[in-house]
Amino acid sequence: MASKVRGSGPRRPAQSQQGQQKCPATSKPAYKWELGDIAFLKRAEEFSQDEREKYLQTGRIFSKATCHPVIVLGRSEDSKYYIVTTVSAYSDDAKGENPPWRQKQHQQRKKIDGFRAFKGSCRPNPHYKFLELADGKEWPKPKTSWVYIHLPMLVPASTLIQFTKAKGQQLRMATESLGDLLSHMDAKADEFKRAKREMQRVTAPINQGPPAQQNRAQKSKQ
Repeated sequence: MASKVRGSGPRRPAQSQQGQQKCPATSKPAYKWELGDIAFLKRAEEFSQDEREKYLQTGRIFSKATCHPVIVLGRSEDSKYYIVTTVSAYSDDAKGENPPWRQKQHQQRKKIDGFRAFKGSCRPNPHYKFLELADGKEWPKPKTSWVYIHLPMLVPASTLIQFTKAKGQQLRMATESLGDLLSHMDAKADEFKRAKREMQRVTAPINQGPPAQQNRAQKSKQ
């Protein structure tokens, strides 16, 4: 469960770029996120200049993924970085009759087996179970909630805010369902493996030089 560390400030609605999801407009991180928690990737307009240059302009964070709920899939030891993936309606209407793998703009760029559906949404095939939230909870859009396993992102904690569209509840993945999703991504998504390697790289201790150099430095101080 996420532990609250400070308030998230005032919020005002905005339109997302992929699924017409309204999102809060604060850039303050509200929680220390745990694996399986549902967070929200803040609006692109809320990214600082440094965040825009490092993440949006380089494509490390997809601009269309901003202002979307995300599942926390990994966390650095210092909680400064998280691996997340979006949950999106993919511009489908509330009836769920036009899932992304049937949409022309996604058919050529995305693999149908890469989509996972939350319980209540159309499933791309019977090979994988429905994803589920803990305690039997549902998404605000229960018929149009999909994950694409090939789009994980490594994001700084400052880009994540509280998901406010669940009537004040902190949503999180059911434990078994999270394990199923992680196993699927470990087995089939090279992008997930790269994100984990990148997280290790950016959080690795600063190299202080070979041991011989460190020993000489210590002796010089004595």
